[in-house]
Amino acid sequence: RKKGGRPDSNRRPPEPQSGVLTN
Repeated sequence: RKKGGRPDSNRRPPEPQSGVLTN
């Protein structure tokens, strides 16, 4: 689900070790 044009996966702050997500 996209909130404000942002994917729910991108809702969390980008972590340096989270290269698996859509960072």
